[in-house]
Amino acid sequence: MGFLTIFPGSVWQGGDGCSFLKAFRPLLGIVVVIYLTNRPSNAKWLSKEESDWLEGELNAERKVSSKINKVTKLDMLKDSKIWKLALFYFAGYTSIYGLSFWMPTIKNFYR
Repeated sequence: MGFLTIFPGSVWQGGDGCSFLKAFRPLLGIVVVIYLTNRPSNAKWLSKEESDWLEGELNAERKVSSKINKVTKLDMLKDSKIWKLALFYFAGYTSIYGLSFWMPTIKNFYR
């Protein structure tokens, strides 16, 4: 039990489990905004060799992605997979809504 007392507010002490981490969220956010950069070439903590390699990998992924993925919204809307997904999504949520709406009636019918 000695190890668990290090973390005040832990589940074993009746807390919500991560209250000690919640105090560090703003600090972590500030560190991430200041320390991390948008491009590997701007990162001071990477060597030139690592930065060039990462940029090359990202450019290669962009080329492959542009060949596979749709570029414009109109191309996306023309894709039949999107319409199938939308149909299944609509059918699923409509059935769940209908079941939850009529559940009290069904329950009272079999009572």
